[in-house]
Amino acid sequence: MKRFSIALALLCGCQTPMLSSGIDLEHFDKSVRAQDDFYRHVNGKWLDSFKIPADKSNYGSFTRLADEAEKNIRALIETAPKGTKIGDFFAAYMNEDQVEKLGTKPLSEHLKKINAISSKAELAQFFGESLRSGLRTPIYFYVNQDLKKSTEYIGYLHHSGLGLPDRDYYLKEGDRFEAYRSAYKKYMQNLSAAAGSDIFSPKVEAIMALEKGIAKAHWSRVENRNRDKTYNKFSFEKLTEAAPGFNWTSFFAGANITKPDSVIVRQPPFLAELSRLTAETDLETWKSYLVFGLLDRAAPLLSQAFVQANFDFRMKALRGISENKPRWKRAVSALNSALGEELGREYVKKHFKPEAKTRMKALVQNLEAAFDKSIDELDWMTKATKAEAKTKLQRFVAKIGYP
Repeated sequence: MKRFSIALALLCGCQTPMLSSGIDLEHFDKSVRAQDDFYRHVNGKWLDSFKIPADKSNYGSFTRLADEAEKNIRALIETAPKGTKIGDFFAAYMNEDQVEKLGTKPLSEHLKKINAISSKAELAQFFGESLRSGLRTPIYFYVNQDLKKSTEYIGYLHHSGLGLPDRDYYLKEGDRFEAYRSAYKKYMQNLSAAAGSDIFSPKVEAIMALEKGIAKAHWSRVENRNRDKTYNKFSFEKLTEAAPGFNWTSFFAGANITKPDSVIVRQPPFLAELSRLTAETDLETWKSYLVFGLLDRAAPLLSQAFVQANFDFRMKALRGISENKPRWKRAVSALNSALGEELGREYVKKHFKPEAKTRMKALVQNLEAAFDKSIDELDWMTKATKAEAKTKLQRFVAKIGYP
């Protein structure tokens, strides 16, 4: 169950009926007139008195609901019997002694495959294989509905490959971004110290140069929001022409995907840069980049040295969070991601009764009825447009709390 769904279930599944307005007057700052600063008028006392928890970068009403849900989930998990997926997952995550003992052993197969890469064709094949394990590579492939023909599915090729949040972190000047880049380089060294130089002896500057080259080829966030610009249907032949230095046959074979007739390319210019970077970057740099990406992705689940290195960079340097979440909270989050529906089923049995769902369904139906009526009252819509709007409203499917 996703966090928002749990929060919604909490919101509407309380033990006592929510018949009051729900507005908490205690935190109003009545020294500020509502007409002068409504936000401050409503929230002033809370803003002055509340301290954001050390393991968070922000806080609000939905964060509070999520925190309550997290505690409820923990209680469910800790009482889950051994031999169940939920109980065994949580027990394994909380077994810190075993995690410390294993070290990087869980990554051995991936490391072996990376070290065995001996050609650019094998590199492209590994990129394809990595789709199943979610490892960081420059190109990502996924299947979704065709944005311009929603009754059909099609493959999408998406630019990827960056360890920093986006292209700006590599390309922008100024003390702030220099600090991020410096912390990123230090993170590589810290992962090397945790893994041992025999596993990862990072080519720091080479990795940075490679990722900067990838970043330069990425479009800006504004360009990425253009739905027409990011919809480019390519045949396999056109794909090969656009990136002749990249072995697409090996890539799709590695992904265990039959060679597609056509795909949607999100950023066509990126293909040419992918081709160039693949051809011009030596294999040892690529392999160092891949090992770093593997360690980075796995770090939160490995021994404490990895966990600390990952937190110091991902949470502290990038987000300003001063304290890591306790292990049980990280276990809850991991379990929620891996077994969300199964966990959600147990959650609603205890915390979201059928009568709460019935009540929320009635609320949504009332909203739909009010919206339907409001369409009739719109003077800027033609009769035909109103009919289309009502048809669209009738197709609305309300999903309350859980499937």
